[in-house]
Amino acid sequence: MEPSLADKLQSPLVTFRLGAAGMPVIIHSGVIADLSDLLRALIDRSVNDGTQKVIRIPEVAQDDFLRLCEFAYSAEYTVPTYEIDEDDNEEEGVNDEGGDSKNTDNGSEEKMDSSNSGPRIPSIMPTLVAHARMYRLAAKYLIEPLGEEALASIHHTCVDLFEHGTEKPGDVVELIRIAYEDPTAPEGTAGGGRNMTRLQWYVVLIAATLSNAKALDESLEFRRILEKGGEFVVSFWQCSRSLDEVRKAAGL
Repeated sequence: MEPSLADKLQSPLVTFRLGAAGMPVIIHSGVIADLSDLLRALIDRSVNDGTQKVIRIPEVAQDDFLRLCEFAYSAEYTVPTYEIDEDDNEEEGVNDEGGDSKNTDNGSEEKMDSSNSGPRIPSIMPTLVAHARMYRLAAKYLIEPLGEEALASIHHTCVDLFEHGTEKPGDVVELIRIAYEDPTAPEGTAGGGRNMTRLQWYVVLIAATLSNAKALDESLEFRRILEKGGEFVVSFWQCSRSLDEVRKAAGL
């Protein structure tokens, strides 16, 4: 019989040491093991340090694993948020330095760039990056519900990105690296018959859409990626040539 949540909450605790620094995260072994057979096997093979089992995963960041734990307990996870203010004539939040600011959840002010006459929003990319990392973690441990949740969130966030976003080149480059430098991502097919993961398909679409922006076009990091060649570059140029059709097919 499937163990209940109450049973899982009475299971032994296990400590995960994350990242190069070995930052600790403690979770009920029954809760995390229930996510996938791979995680269950990892726990079963772990070493007991005298009080509880300890598992070291240096390639996974603590923040990403904390979101995984949140998903294990609640079937959802939290990422950085953004707000879109459609009123371009809003005059509240102008600070003494001449930039715009918005109130954050903790009551502090976050300075915004006032050089853009469009809607006042913080960068959307940190939200996309967090979802992309969760998709990668889902792929690593074969957690299908988490992967589907992450992809659905990426799609909805892309809608706002393409309509309102002005992103820094470094943010786009980070997203490319997440999607293309991870050997654990599952295989899949995308539009045009190209063999890509679904995350890579979204990342190519984002890069092709934002490549018209001067900042990205002039980014040294982005140029180095293009000069390096490889899977991303081939897909990027293919997508760029038929961008409108690809976005329409994606519902974006």
